[in-house]
Amino acid sequence: MILLLSGCPAVDRLPLFGDSGVELCSSQRTETVMAVVDGDTLDLESGERIRLLGLDTPEVHSVDPPDCYGVEASNALKALLPVGSEIRLTFDVECVDTTDSARTLAYAHTVPEETDTALDEPEDSIFVNEYLLEEGYARLPENCSFIAGLVHEDTLRRAAQRAVDGGAGLRSVCENQAECE
Repeated sequence: MILLLSGCPAVDRLPLFGDSGVELCSSQRTETVMAVVDGDTLDLESGERIRLLGLDTPEVHSVDPPDCYGVEASNALKALLPVGSEIRLTFDVECVDTTDSARTLAYAHTVPEETDTALDEPEDSIFVNEYLLEEGYARLPENCSFIAGLVHEDTLRRAAQRAVDGGAGLRSVCENQAECE
């Protein structure tokens, strides 16, 4: 029995689970940003919605007023990934958001202008997930199980710790909340 989960729009990007154990969300790809939804979610020109893996930013749409530092987190992602910019997406063990199947879970890297996307990651690329944590626009998820075992778990934990140590971003202006440890 094979179960297909939506989240990656093209068939060759769907995670397939079953007897074969094949996971097809592991290949990287380059996409174009259509819109930034909030600090940890963006829409692609392809129509796909991406939820950045391993972090959580304050809410701006589901609460009124927005959570502390939510607008700043959204604006930071908009500045880093303006409409029309290219990003390189990489994936972890699964790429389907089990809480919202309309989103693909991914890591994002900036693609500097005039970069041949067929080549390996350029040196001046920014690992967006790490950047948002380190600059204090995001926290690790409250539920530690959401990051346990991720490919970039150590990198993300270190970035969050640097933000805590330096009082970066939301850590200096918002009520102190427990960080996933």
